[in-house]
Amino acid sequence: MHHKSFCTKFDWLLCSEKGDGDIRIVYDATKSGLNEAIWAPNFGLPNAASILRMVGAESSFGDLDLGEMFLNSMLDPKLRQYAGIDATELAAELGIELKEGQRLIFRWERALMGLKSSPYNCIRVSLWSKDIIKGDRHDISNPMRWDEVRLNLPGMTDYNQALPKVYKFDIVNNRLPATICSYVDDVRTAAAPKEECDNTSHAVAAKINYLGQQDAARKQESALKTPGVWVGASMETDAEKGVFASISVEKWKRVQSIIGKDLCDAHSVDES
Repeated sequence: MHHKSFCTKFDWLLCSEKGDGDIRIVYDATKSGLNEAIWAPNFGLPNAASILRMVGAESSFGDLDLGEMFLNSMLDPKLRQYAGIDATELAAELGIELKEGQRLIFRWERALMGLKSSPYNCIRVSLWSKDIIKGDRHDISNPMRWDEVRLNLPGMTDYNQALPKVYKFDIVNNRLPATICSYVDDVRTAAAPKEECDNTSHAVAAKINYLGQQDAARKQESALKTPGVWVGASMETDAEKGVFASISVEKWKRVQSIIGKDLCDAHSVDES
């Protein structure tokens, strides 16, 4: 379904892939022209190693999902006047009476899907929230509390390959602290034992909701030592063997194709 543009043009599509009773609007702001007029900085994202270097062989993993992440963040006020649709043709259907020459305009107040600045702005707010969610590291009741940073390096007399090379340690509870890592709207928690990971996931979800974001509770499952894929990697912990990570065959082949292309390009340059 397409509408005339108001300053910008958006592509709209009504879909029902979630079922006949769950109709959702899908919109594409890449067609708006705003991306050509604005700038957004690059930024880093975590990978599997980001959380694996904070867990041990006894750790379990929990997963949370932020619902409607973009729609929980506001669009910059300076952009709102350029982000909207002309719905004049729908005024009668909506029961709105317009005088001659008037138009019915709807404008966006929230971060847009497909807008260049949306990922940066939303993830920035999410990372601010993360500092609050992690709480006071000295609080005895905080599962993410810790007291000191320890080194566990090859060559040390007490080196333990089942532990990270550099890690925080909770002296009070004699364990690695619970941890949290987020990749856009996918949040992974880790802690030992399993019950502590479940408690951590619950605490994180509660604070996410308190801060005005949304935890999609329907997607949350109990903590596992072999959780689902996160950031393209499968993870597993074993009390006797340690911590492991692997990637899918499809992803590995994709990496090989990228490396192969770079080698071919480099070879072509050398020949020329």
